[in-house]
Amino acid sequence: MIRNKRFGLVIFICAVLITVLVAVRLTPKLMRRFYTQGLELVELTSGLEIPWSMAFLPDGSMLVTERVGRLRHIDSEGLLSGPISGLPLIAQGGEGGLLGIAIAPDFSQSRRVFWSYSEPAASGQQGTSSAVASSPTGRYFHVQRAAVCLPVCVASP
Repeated sequence: MIRNKRFGLVIFICAVLITVLVAVRLTPKLMRRFYTQGLELVELTSGLEIPWSMAFLPDGSMLVTERVGRLRHIDSEGLLSGPISGLPLIAQGGEGGLLGIAIAPDFSQSRRVFWSYSEPAASGQQGTSSAVASSPTGRYFHVQRAAVCLPVCVASP
């Protein structure tokens, strides 16, 4: 019995060593392939604090959420806007903050944006909410909460 356990341990250690050696050998080749395929890492902008999600707009610019509760616009040249106003109160900390963002398929006409965020709860905790907003001018949002999960999800009126 002891002999079988030792044999199993030796096989396990060999498998781990082979996996590590293969990973060490292949990683540089994979990175070289990444760059030779014409892909390149490019910094679009700086000055964001924990960027969390982004949604590309029809004009090539993008909306970016920062977990600390700010929504920012980055134009196609990489110019970062100040925080966009009109968002609801956002609870930040831990895993909470301003999270995912998406634009409506008909964004060019409706100007609707959807996002999820952590909302402060009366008990001092936080819950997850989602919102839909429209921005007729692109400078501020008319916000309507879509759902609140504190701790059970309910549709907002």
